[in-house]
Amino acid sequence: GVLGEVHPRVVEAFDLPAPWIASAELDLEALLEKTLLDVYRLLPRYPAVVEDIAFLVDEEIPAARVEELIRQAGGELLEEVGLFDLYRGEPIPPGQKSLAYMLTYRASDRTLTDQAVAGVRQAIVDRLRRDLKATLRA
Repeated sequence: GVLGEVHPRVVEAFDLPAPWIASAELDLEALLEKTLLDVYRLLPRYPAVVEDIAFLVDEEIPAARVEELIRQAGGELLEEVGLFDLYRGEPIPPGQKSLAYMLTYRASDRTLTDQAVAGVRQAIVDRLRRDLKATLRA
């Protein structure tokens, strides 16, 4: 749809009551499609494990590509991925940047063990190392 402010001359010409008036044209079919999807979601039965992880990658690699590979390598146990920090400068080598992500792991059928999370984390590190030559930042 479209949303915008009505031009002051139009407000004046039609003697509209307020000095600022907005006008909208909405595609109701598209809006209804979106609102009928996820009306509710059950609360998770098992707890999540949340951890932060940071990688050094070449400057030209987009953060979205890193996130895409994290999601692929994380599999079904990786629930959420969020970039929370992008850093350039000392002590990061020139031509590189540090990307830090918050990872949320959860299983729908059990509480995750440290060993299960470590396995997923290692799969993520291995995938980024192989595909992007990324290194885990300590």
